[in-house]
Amino acid sequence: MKPVCAVLLSSYDGEKYIAEQIDSVLGQSYSNLRLYIRDDGSSDGTAAILGSYAGDKRVSVSYEENIGVWRSFFQLLKTAGGASFYAFCDQDDVWLKDKLSYAVERLTTAAPETPAAYFSRLDVVDAKLEHLSYSPKYEKPLGLKTAIAGNVLTGAACVINKAARDLIADRLPEFTVMHDWWVYIVVSAFGNIYYDERPMLKYRQHKGNQIGLAPGAVKPIIKRLKKYTAGGYYKKISRQAKEFYRLYGDDLTDGDKFFLEKFIKEKNIFERLAYAVTCPAYRQKSIDNALFRALILINQL
Repeated sequence: MKPVCAVLLSSYDGEKYIAEQIDSVLGQSYSNLRLYIRDDGSSDGTAAILGSYAGDKRVSVSYEENIGVWRSFFQLLKTAGGASFYAFCDQDDVWLKDKLSYAVERLTTAAPETPAAYFSRLDVVDAKLEHLSYSPKYEKPLGLKTAIAGNVLTGAACVINKAARDLIADRLPEFTVMHDWWVYIVVSAFGNIYYDERPMLKYRQHKGNQIGLAPGAVKPIIKRLKKYTAGGYYKKISRQAKEFYRLYGDDLTDGDKFFLEKFIKEKNIFERLAYAVTCPAYRQKSIDNALFRALILINQL
């Protein structure tokens, strides 16, 4: 029998699309799965929809108080033990039927004791599942130095092995920007990241989301500037890096530990000027990388 894959779904007011997502999970070609759903305090009709799956022995549902998306996913990761693989699942997408099969096939190439994470490219669609675009292909190396600076590992496309799950669940953070970004950082530091250029899910955009704008256009530049300067976004990156160092710093290689210590160190203007040029951390897109270094310079990191 194939090893068990636990699918972790955190729901919140998802009545419009959640049944379609659940059906796509239960219809996977990889049949030995268990779907764990934690409802994070929904107030719409989500609970009734989830209750309609009570007769399926593969599905386990708990109705809990609202704690927020990343805490909810980590609670699922902590409580849903006993599987060989763990897949994160959003409530409004649709998975292609071979998504888990391809993920497990790739993850089994890693030694069982080595933390490993798989994620695929996305088929970005509108509310009616009509194709809009594909997520970017990532050509720069995926590792700790890019994971600290920015996230490319979309949780909806991510599957991890037991070694990664155990490593993360044993030391859950008190703060992170998002659960998938934390997974990317931890596994990058201690294991292997596998990126699949084949889109394995329909990543639904709705409620006015704007996507597919041409790289280098004015609108993306303005959008990025607003994102990176509003609400202390980059300060959250620094706070997340400090939390990672607090939990895992003693286990890092000397090189990674030195990199992280220098990254989180408070810097004066002259140190920032030098570090904006020499910082080994980087983001995948050139425009994001330039903004990242500019914000180091103006002390927004």
